[in-house]
Amino acid sequence: MSGLLDRLDGFGRDGLTWLAGSVWRQIGAVLVLALFVFVPGQASLPVTDRDEGRYVQASKQMMETGDYIDIRFQDGPRWKKPVGIYWLQIGAAHTLGEAAASEIWVYRVPSLLGALGAVLLTIWGLRPILGPPAAALAALMLGSSILLIGEAHIAKTDAALLLTIVAAQAALARMWLKQVSRFDLAHWVFWVALAAGILIKGPIILIVTGLTMVWLCVADRSLDVLRQSRPAIGLPLLLALAAPWFVAIGVQTDWAFYIESIGNDLLGKVGSGAEAHWGPPGYYLATIWFSFWPWAPLLILALPWLWSQRHSDAMRFLTAWTVPYWVVFAVTATKLPHYILPVLPALAGMLARWMTEGPLGELRNRWARRGAVVLFMLGALGFSGIALAAGLIVEGRTMPVTMAMGAACLGLCVLAAISLLRQRIFAFGVTALVVMALLTPALLTRTLPALKTLFISPRMVEAHAAWEACAPQPLITVGYHEPSLVFLAGTETELIWPEEAIARLQSDPEARIFFETPRRGTLESITEAVGQPLTVLEAIYGLNYNGGEPAGIHLLPRSDGKLATDCARN
Repeated sequence: MSGLLDRLDGFGRDGLTWLAGSVWRQIGAVLVLALFVFVPGQASLPVTDRDEGRYVQASKQMMETGDYIDIRFQDGPRWKKPVGIYWLQIGAAHTLGEAAASEIWVYRVPSLLGALGAVLLTIWGLRPILGPPAAALAALMLGSSILLIGEAHIAKTDAALLLTIVAAQAALARMWLKQVSRFDLAHWVFWVALAAGILIKGPIILIVTGLTMVWLCVADRSLDVLRQSRPAIGLPLLLALAAPWFVAIGVQTDWAFYIESIGNDLLGKVGSGAEAHWGPPGYYLATIWFSFWPWAPLLILALPWLWSQRHSDAMRFLTAWTVPYWVVFAVTATKLPHYILPVLPALAGMLARWMTEGPLGELRNRWARRGAVVLFMLGALGFSGIALAAGLIVEGRTMPVTMAMGAACLGLCVLAAISLLRQRIFAFGVTALVVMALLTPALLTRTLPALKTLFISPRMVEAHAAWEACAPQPLITVGYHEPSLVFLAGTETELIWPEEAIARLQSDPEARIFFETPRRGTLESITEAVGQPLTVLEAIYGLNYNGGEPAGIHLLPRSDGKLATDCARN
């Protein structure tokens, strides 16, 4: 075992030295990594609820209506975020797909490219303060972190936003180090990235970059970093790029957009746990071990050395990037694991600097190593366990290939854990990268797409289509109102309430309606309320993962209607 670990450790060190010799090698390594962790699952993973379903449906409706200013979900406003991500998804749909008829993977392309761009820009951004080896290592860590991999597969704002944040922070690092003087490329990148970030997710990028600048100004007792940014030129540029849409949406909605997006969405998340997304103090300290898995456990080992380096330029900048943003979101009432995504490049940079410059041969604190191993293996058991056992737990069936991939991942994780215990940090790094290259396809191309129980909307659309040829009508549903259903079935999908459904069945013998029966009463009580015999055309059973509750959905027409008497399932 020692010989294997020594060879892996040497391979990791030599490989990093080889990568550091050429930026093109580093870019190539990131692209190869992306083929394993960002691309698999883009097309096979069904559209998810609820955020992704809302985003892609709003983008789809923009293309259907030709209104690229206002943001709508069916007939209602969707004024929680600015328009940037919708424009990106629309661009992808027109370029790579069939406009409004595009499949879900097309809408996910901006997230995939955002994640890939953020990783590549991490190389550019951290080179001035960490040097080529650590910058390359930090990029590989970021690209293989479970949180960024997940965001790369969901068509919403966060991966695209991270691209703009890393771009702005990379340019800011050069300004702070006084590597630029006149208004040059770094300034263009900085202000354009700020404008793009604002258009994608409002003030979040300003919180990251603004707090970084404030921290540096206070720590340096100087306003040099602010002056270096050239705000007299940059602010007009930012306004010229971002302001037109904000003015247009204000005028078009009679300024109601700002009441919803700022008053209800942004400020509402500060004061209370929006949509039940509340977390206790220490929430991010508890979740970082999984959101930044497999790398976060190394923080336990690296922290003493990183603290000793706190006065170095690298640690001062990375601390300014991380700490104030973390504190702000730690005290904000609404908490979700992905809110910490903007600081992962900085955490990766800290770990990379420790691995390339720290005293790795002096990790004599056994309890720290054991703690890191425990946290690492908790994540290993959780993520590999999904591939190993999800089929049995969720659907009561085995998936041999997926289970074999999950078992292989778990075995490699044990090897990585032994590497940590024996202070072979680069052996751990090599093994962890292999784990992620195997685990991502296992989860996103085989395990999750095969769990039909979790993805109810595609089954409802399939069941609805089976009767369309005989009796065309929009899909109508009671109880189950997930956004993915609207995206898959069409904007004309009707999400109605029980009273309206009963009135429809009473007045229209040809109506057919999906009822989520466990929450909305038994079939007998629905029949009694309608006052007419009903027929069960389709029965769909699954698990609504948003609420964590079983869902039983029945497609019901009247027994005296055409569907029950004359139609046959296609």
